[in-house]
Amino acid sequence: MPAAGLHRLTDKKIQSLKGPVRLADGGGLYIKVTPTNSKSWLFSKMIAGKRITKGLGPYPDVSLAKARRQAERVRDALTDGERSTTRSAHRSAFPRSQFLLKSGFPKTNPTTERRPRVSGGERSETMQNL
Repeated sequence: MPAAGLHRLTDKKIQSLKGPVRLADGGGLYIKVTPTNSKSWLFSKMIAGKRITKGLGPYPDVSLAKARRQAERVRDALTDGERSTTRSAHRSAFPRSQFLLKSGFPKTNPTTERRPRVSGGERSETMQNL
């Protein structure tokens, strides 16, 4: 019978897991093991009838202790009155700018930047001949 409450998993138990499986550490924190035995952390919680699931990163890059801290931050954000929208709770727990700066991504997405509109007189010669 599994232990009740938080902190059910240990590093030793996680290292020995073979997939596919999903085990709970408690408080909405899960470790998911794929058929190829890659492991990743998930936080999952029901709010207002909707399931919120957030990936916290791969194991061992994200340690058990770090995953527990991240899950606690998300839990706190969701219970501190930010239930009005799940998006606001998610944003406060995982600020986009902080994530992008840590991951090395640029702050802007070049595919979504606005391009100047081309007026009718500036169209290419090929387009005018059609």
